[in-house]
Amino acid sequence: MMQELNTRQGDGITVSLYWNNEDHTTAIRLVDARTEIDETFDVPAFAAADAFDHPFCYLGLPPS
Repeated sequence: MMQELNTRQGDGITVSLYWNNEDHTTAIRLVDARTEIDETFDVPAFAAADAFDHPFCYLGLPPS
């Protein structure tokens, strides 16, 4: 089950960090109202905080 850990908003961008307690994975949801991006993507647990702070750097990267 996905559990929201944190969300931040600013300048039309919403970033949310999720934890899946069933398979122990982390994910970021990035919504950019200016460009209509609405993507959810997995990130390695060790990079979750960095991905939350800099989601565009992780968007589109292959899962590790």
